[in-house]
Amino acid sequence: MEIFNRKVEVLPTPIYITDVDAFSQNIITFVDELRKEYGNSRIGYSLKTNYHCSFIDEVLDLGEMAEVVSPMEYQIAVARGFKLSDIVYNGVIPDVLNKIEVAKQGGVANFDNLTELMEATLFESDPVDVGVRLNFDIHTGVVSRFGVDVENKDEIAWLLNQQAHPTLRIKKLHCHYSGARELHQFRRRVATMARFARMFGADTIDIGGNMFGVLSPEFDMQYKCVIPSLSEYAHAIGSEMKKQFPDESVRLIVEGGTPFVTNAMHLLTRIKNVKTIRGKQYVTVDCRNEDVGWTCRYKEPVVQSLCTGEDSLSTIFGSECTETDIIRRSYFGPVARGGLLLIRDIGAYSSNLTNNFILQGCRMFIDIESIVNPEVLDAH
Repeated sequence: MEIFNRKVEVLPTPIYITDVDAFSQNIITFVDELRKEYGNSRIGYSLKTNYHCSFIDEVLDLGEMAEVVSPMEYQIAVARGFKLSDIVYNGVIPDVLNKIEVAKQGGVANFDNLTELMEATLFESDPVDVGVRLNFDIHTGVVSRFGVDVENKDEIAWLLNQQAHPTLRIKKLHCHYSGARELHQFRRRVATMARFARMFGADTIDIGGNMFGVLSPEFDMQYKCVIPSLSEYAHAIGSEMKKQFPDESVRLIVEGGTPFVTNAMHLLTRIKNVKTIRGKQYVTVDCRNEDVGWTCRYKEPVVQSLCTGEDSLSTIFGSECTETDIIRRSYFGPVARGGLLLIRDIGAYSSNLTNNFILQGCRMFIDIESIVNPEVLDAH
């Protein structure tokens, strides 16, 4: 549902406020800095992070790639106009025929496991270049369940043996790690993937994503590490890639959703009730923590009050009839029944996760350029 030319105060709630210009500028900043270091590079925008059509269309207009991990996302990318040559198809959901078609049309199909690769050999008679996801120790203490274990000598030998899969040429290599967001970890990804690229004779390496987004100071301070900027990520990745391949003969793909969309979407919600129980103040709003997304699961989302009055300490709850629908455990600011709160910087893993438990999840969007008085939303 699209709504245009309204003042903030009269917008229906809950509603996502998108900022496509901010989204676009994040990608441009990263790409420009990356290509200064390493020209033979592409961005694969992670649809699972946020597949709102305005963001997808912007990626298409910028000439970058769509990274998908499911048949649903694949269909969305095709419907929005992406050529198969501009699709990176990852993921563990078996979809052999579509993955092979992507590969045949010049796109990237990165298979997660040998089972699906073996199945693919049954469907294709002509040689086609495909990719595989590798799993190596990145020294974070976390063992990922995804990809082919590089320490499994039998599986690596099978991949390297062209006769074992005569119609599938392993020419693309992929990795991705959660919880490994610091610069040195991205340099390690590139260096390790470069070593395997030489082993396989690969023409493309995809180092995945999971970079930090552009964070407000209040969100930034919740992390114990230093948050790199987009330019710092680009320099670290691109310079290491240039070191590994001075002639830029191997294409680099960097996936990203969170770094580009985090500060490009906010959620406007209205306070339905404020009450005090045994000295503690509870605020109920007309959205749910599912609408806010994973920010509520891992951190305290940044809440900007558009209410007037004195500051007070509250816990902000959603509208579900559960004790677990917590949006922010501790919030200090003005609140009032009927007033508005803006939950900022929730572009990543938010609108994609909405469901209809208890009440319908947030389904409305408006771009900030369609608001008559957007200055009301400026952080203060």
